[in-house]
Amino acid sequence: MRNFFRSRLPSAPDEIYASSLQTLHLGHALWYPEPHGTGEPQIGDVGFVDEGAFVRLFNLDDASVPEKKVKLWDPPFEITEPVPPGVFRIDSRRSPLVPKDYRSHGVESKEMHASADVTAGAGLSVTLDASYTCRATQGAVLVLKSEAHAEKILRNRLLKKYIVRHCDRWYAYAKNDIHQDIKQEDIVVVSGWVKTTADWAVAAFSNTSTSSSASLEGRCRGRFGLRGSTSVR
Repeated sequence: MRNFFRSRLPSAPDEIYASSLQTLHLGHALWYPEPHGTGEPQIGDVGFVDEGAFVRLFNLDDASVPEKKVKLWDPPFEITEPVPPGVFRIDSRRSPLVPKDYRSHGVESKEMHASADVTAGAGLSVTLDASYTCRATQGAVLVLKSEAHAEKILRNRLLKKYIVRHCDRWYAYAKNDIHQDIKQEDIVVVSGWVKTTADWAVAAFSNTSTSSSASLEGRCRGRFGLRGSTSVR
């Protein structure tokens, strides 16, 4: 019997990247942070992560904020009980990520050089030259060349209770109505995000020897997954 289902490596780069950067305490780090075909992640989204990309199913607040509406799926999800008032009240405290590299334990920076230039039709662009070594079993690095902005809601018990009441129905919709191959524990509700529109790069390491290294050269907005002792340019 032929197996038509895709198989994944035990430690895929997107999983290594997300788990290694948990120490930042900023949620699930996305290997593919660019907006999925379902749109840019928004507070109030219900969705799931697929190979490092966030897939939006619907948004719990799209009645009051129409631009949050997800239009990809047919049929669209119908919200029968609106979220309680004030659930998505935004925490006004600003806590941006400053421009630098964010590394997991065991990842060391050898050198980094950045310069700015202008390219036709692209505005200001950043050229990055950086080298990293990972001496741990696994590791990851996120390089930001400008500020990343964060937004999150204030913690509240009403949202938790709302999720408990409705999570079974959300999963049934994803599985039975739009036929997504996911588990119930894959369903997530977005309560905050960290975003940047400027140049960035990410790398993930999985060692089969004592260490692995990466050289990130050229324009950012790239990603690299490394196994063993490897150099990527």
